[in-house]
Amino acid sequence: MSFFDNLHQYADSICLIDEVAGEFSYQTVGDLCDEVSSAITPNKKLVLVICENRYESIVGYLSTLRADSVAMLVNASLSKELLDEIINLYQPHFIWKPIDIESTQAVRTIAGYGLYSLCENPNVELNSELSLLLSTSGSTGSPKFTRLTEKNITSNAISIAEYLELDVMDRPITTLPMAYSYGLSVINSHLHVGATILLTDSSLVTKSFWCFLRDNQATSMAGVPYTYQMLQTLRFARMDLPSLRKMTQAGGKLSPDLAEDFAKVTKEKDIQFFIMYGQTEATARISYVPAESVQKKFLSIGKAIPQGKLFICSEDRFEIDEPGIEGELIYEGPNVMMGYAECAADLSKGDELSARLHTGDLGQFDDDGFFYVTGRIKRIIKMFGNRINLDQLDQFISSNGFIGVSGGEDDHLKIALTGEQGREQDIVAAKKVIIDAFKFDHKAVEVFMIDEIPRSESGKILYGQLFKVK
Repeated sequence: MSFFDNLHQYADSICLIDEVAGEFSYQTVGDLCDEVSSAITPNKKLVLVICENRYESIVGYLSTLRADSVAMLVNASLSKELLDEIINLYQPHFIWKPIDIESTQAVRTIAGYGLYSLCENPNVELNSELSLLLSTSGSTGSPKFTRLTEKNITSNAISIAEYLELDVMDRPITTLPMAYSYGLSVINSHLHVGATILLTDSSLVTKSFWCFLRDNQATSMAGVPYTYQMLQTLRFARMDLPSLRKMTQAGGKLSPDLAEDFAKVTKEKDIQFFIMYGQTEATARISYVPAESVQKKFLSIGKAIPQGKLFICSEDRFEIDEPGIEGELIYEGPNVMMGYAECAADLSKGDELSARLHTGDLGQFDDDGFFYVTGRIKRIIKMFGNRINLDQLDQFISSNGFIGVSGGEDDHLKIALTGEQGREQDIVAAKKVIIDAFKFDHKAVEVFMIDEIPRSESGKILYGQLFKVK
C-alpha cells in the first residue's frame, strides 16, 4: 500500500507542523484528505494543485492521489499568464487553490484553500497508470511535464527513506518548493516513514525561519547549491543547531570549494551530509554519496539509489565498463517516468521509456564505482535548483522583441544581445523582462551586447565561442 493511502496507520503521531496553522496528526490529515477526495471521485480526474509549503497544499496533493486521480503540481508563484496557458493546454477538471472571492463556489474547502471545478466535460483521456505531473522547468513555467505513476512515486520514496535511514523521529524543515521534484521527494519520503514535516515558506535569510527550526527541533534540511551559498554567507559553521542531524544537497553541482567546505563543517558538527543527483524524469532521486564517503568523494554524484542502476553508455550505445571513460549517464529503475506530456492528448499515453532514462548528462566513474558528472549534452542549466532549457529561453527572448542567445552555467545566466541601436537601453530592458517573468535573482543574470552571433559554416551557433566574447 502506498504511503498516501496509509496515513491512518500512524494515528495520533504528528504529521505536519505548519508555521502558520500549527500541528496536524496523521489521523487529522487522513480525515481531511478523505473529505476532499470524496469530492473528486468517482472516475479519474485531473486536478491542478497550486502549491505552497502549507498544510492545505499537502492535503490537496494527497487527496488527489487517494482519489486515484492525477495531481498536476505548479508553484503558487507562477504568473497568471503561464497558469492560464497550462489550464488551456491540459483542461484540468479541478483546481485546488487559495480561496478567491472572485471565483465560483468551491466544491470543497479546507481552511484557506478550495477545490474549484474548471471543466465539466473536458476532452481529456487519462492513462490508468498516471498519478502525477511535475513540470520539467519549474521557474520558467514550462508547459512540458513528466508523467509519473504511483509506482514511480512510491518506489522513490522507499529508496530515499532507505539510504537516508529515515524514521518516525525525523523532522525535516521545508527549504524548497513543494512543486519542485526535490522538494516533493522530501515530503513523500518522510510521509512514508511517519515522520513529522515542518512546513514553512520563510526564507533562510529571515529570523522566523531559524526560530521555527529551533522551536520545533528540525532534524534535517535539504538544499540546492544556492541554498548552501546562502548558508555559507550566513556563517552556518558558527550556528548552534543541536537538533540538526542530516543535510542533503541536489538540484545542481556544488562548486568544489563549497562541497569541500560543507563536507568539513558537517563532520565537525556531527551532521550527516549527503550529496545527491537526480532528475524530475526519475521522480526525483537517481544517486547519492553516502555520508561516510563524502569527505573523499564530495565531487562525485555517488552511486545509484536502492532499486536503481546507473551506468555509462558510449555514443554507439554500448555500456562502458572501464573507469575514467566519458559517456552518457544512463539510469534504470522503477522511478523512471512514463514519458513527457506537452498537452492534454499526451495524458492518455502509456510507458514510453521502459524504466530506462537517458539523463542527457556526460559522466564517468572511478575505480571505487563512484560516478561523476562531467558535462551536459543538451543546452540546460540550473538556476537555484530549477532546470532552465536555454532553447526555450531563447524563444522567450525573441518573442519579446530582442535578438539574442542565452548561455551560462548553473546559477549564472548569460544573455548575449545583438542590435544596431539602443545598446544600453536594450540591456536594461531585456534584463528586466527576464527577471520579471522568471523571478531570477538580479545578480545571477548577466546581459551584454555583441556585434554579431558567431556561427559555423553550416549556420549553427558557436556557443563556446559566443560566451567568450564580452
